[in-house]
Amino acid sequence: EWDAVILETYTLKKHLFDVRQELAYALYQKDAASRVIARLIKERDQARAALSDVQSNMAAAVGKSGGTAMEEEDDAGISQAIIQKMVKTQKKLS
Repeated sequence: EWDAVILETYTLKKHLFDVRQELAYALYQKDAASRVIARLIKERDQARAALSDVQSNMAAAVGKSGGTAMEEEDDAGISQAIIQKMVKTQKKLS
């Protein structure tokens, strides 16, 4: 009878240790996932803000030129100013 009690105690302690390890691993995974999600949300918000800035700048540029700037850009492609802004935003987000 004493041997059975000792064996059961050992089994329970071993099981407790295993469960604690699994819990620690699960909590670590959850924490890491939460950090990644927070970083991605922050990057998404920054990208949206940059896109909004670019769109408003393009709208202002087209409004000032009376629509001729867009026609000129269609012939030549994307203007150098917009390319520089895109590169700057890309570096900022990387």
